Amino acid sequence: MGKTKQDFDPPNKPLRLSVIKKGIGRAHRQFLCKRPGCTYKTISCSELNEHIIGTHSCKKCKADCKNIITHYCRKPKDDTEIKDVDISDTPFEIKNRSNRGAVLTLQHKYLSTVIVLKEAVQIVYTGLVSLLQKYIAEHQGIRCKLAFEIDCTELKTEERKIKHFHSPFSRLIHSSYIDEILDFSIKYIENVITLLTESGSGIRIEGILSIEIDIGLYKPIRPRGYIKLPDGLKSRHGLLNIKTEYDCFKLSIIAALYENNLRFPKYSEIPAEMQSHVHKKY
Repeated sequence: MGKTKQDFDPPNKPLRLSVIKKGIGRAHRQFLCKRPGCTYKTISCSELNEHIIGTHSCKKCKADCKNIITHYCRKPKDDTEIKDVDISDTPFEIKNRSNRGAVLTLQHKYLSTVIVLKEAVQIVYTGLVSLLQKYIAEHQGIRCKLAFEIDCTELKTEERKIKHFHSPFSRLIHSSYIDEILDFSIKYIENVITLLTESGSGIRIEGILSIEIDIGLYKPIRPRGYIKLPDGLKSRHGLLNIKTEYDCFKLSIIAALYENNLRFPKYSEIPAEMQSHVHKKY
């Protein structure tokens, strides 16, 4: 039987294939590229990683193939991929995508050396706020994370290293909370840097190279329909569960807030054709 497409690129297996090569000498492990039509072979896993990144960049899921053991080539669904907006009027540019296109990373590189974290944010503050407002308007809700690429020097060896400091993801569903989220992210990163430099780590901050922001989708759980009141709660006579076609949850909240101003009809006052839909205990 002929081989199908799943035999060449199975969706539930990694993109690495290793075999034991036996011959005259000592047996060694050989790594093969799993891409269709590629005959690349090597005995080093790191060399195979470089080959995948350099020649087989994933165009379907738009993700970096840095770890071929955990990366799967799957086309993202339309509802999980974050859509692009016009960011030409902002100082940011798209750096890469991850998590099968669901998280977008945007970056701005500073032309001059910046030391203070708040000053680095103040330089791109207007463009950053405009960027977040556009993505909130497009997706109705996003998750965002702020990160800084900082040039550091180890005091013992005088070696220069680049370290990344980032804040946790925060939910944004309205543009009114942008300032609050940015203040929280900046204070969080400042505390991390202060704890690192003052705890005897031997690292000196030389300057901030770039600022990055990760934007992902956020879909909160919303009321989706009417839930029948359990029999054990019906006898308490203190719960209100309104059944309508669309606004069950909204009407129940309004009735709970203005219960003193509402007058419910008695069972005898309800028309006969509607009595079958009303519980007699109420």
